[in-house]
Amino acid sequence: MIKRISRLGAVVVLTFACLLSGCRIWRGQSHLQGIDAAGTPRTQNKYWIRLMPGVHFGKDSDWERCLALYQRRMPSVFSERGQPVFIEIDGQLPSSNGAGWCLLNALLCGCSCVVIPYERDSRTEYRITVSLNEKMRKATEFTVVYQNRQWEGLLAPFGPMPTIEDQRFVHSAMNTCFENDGLLRKDYANLENAGILESFCGAADAIVQGVACYLQQVEAEQ
Repeated sequence: MIKRISRLGAVVVLTFACLLSGCRIWRGQSHLQGIDAAGTPRTQNKYWIRLMPGVHFGKDSDWERCLALYQRRMPSVFSERGQPVFIEIDGQLPSSNGAGWCLLNALLCGCSCVVIPYERDSRTEYRITVSLNEKMRKATEFTVVYQNRQWEGLLAPFGPMPTIEDQRFVHSAMNTCFENDGLLRKDYANLENAGILESFCGAADAIVQGVACYLQQVEAEQ
């Protein structure tokens, strides 16, 4: 009888831990540096971004899909039949918490049966070069900084998040123990390879805004 109770208790604890491991809160956020990105850009002509080969993570086709998603949301500047504007994306390797902190966090999370949440945190800088000339003459540069933080565990909703620098480019979600797609925003959750595109979309949102502001400035100078 005692053995049965102990086995049942072990099953209950294991089941509870598995459920807790599915509780997540997530935030990806970007901000722009090196360009005045205030307000909603408007241009007389319409444009469409063309991605030039560069040192960026992921496939060009994935980046193009993410960029297209946010260009379609800004018809005041962009149209698929518009004049091409060329960009290069130079991405640095993502930086994250040190190995010591990751190991300690994993031990605390495991020993507490996932009550203490496990943190995943990364920060990536993208240098964007933009020009109306395919040979990238008279180009302008600006930087998009993208940070992604996730907490997984019972106390995940109480995990500290980075300070929001620009509310426009915040991508966040929280899922329950019974959902599998809570980390993905609805605007790209149905895309193929949505998990891979998650961080690209977070950066693409700000990139499109920066390019639009550049185009508005160019027209104003002309």
